[in-house]
Amino acid sequence: MMEFRKLLLMSSLFMSSQVLAQATLQIKIETPEGSQFHTQQILEEASLKSQSKSISAQTPPAEYQAIRCDGPWGAVKYTISLSSGPGIKILYGENALYLQVLEYSVDSKDRSIESMGIQCIDTQPTQIINAITEIELTIDKETIEKVELNNGYTLEYHYKPS
Repeated sequence: MMEFRKLLLMSSLFMSSQVLAQATLQIKIETPEGSQFHTQQILEEASLKSQSKSISAQTPPAEYQAIRCDGPWGAVKYTISLSSGPGIKILYGENALYLQVLEYSVDSKDRSIESMGIQCIDTQPTQIINAITEIELTIDKETIEKVELNNGYTLEYHYKPS
């Protein structure tokens, strides 16, 4: 029984030292309207060799109207949920990380759909993603910075290597 406790303690200490040894990236983005986006990413060595998915603002997506004209009874209206606001994408290079700040917006077609009478045209909103800036971080150098971006966003980030 004592050996099992020792083994359990040693494995938990080993795992906690592994977690502490991983690189972390903390990000805070604030929009001019006061909306905030926070995230903390733990960057594993395996993931440092591939491209991440973009991470969008953690606000509930808005509903937008769409219409499909070839439904079983003619035109079918439905809704699509799309995000708007800030986001990030982390890109991995040979000796650097690239933090890409994104801005999500939506080209809504709600007015066009509402105005359709007799004629029907398949219509849906379009998600637009603009890269505002790209920041290069050296993989083995700790970096803390606060930056004012062109679109009015304020970006704060803290990168801590493993």
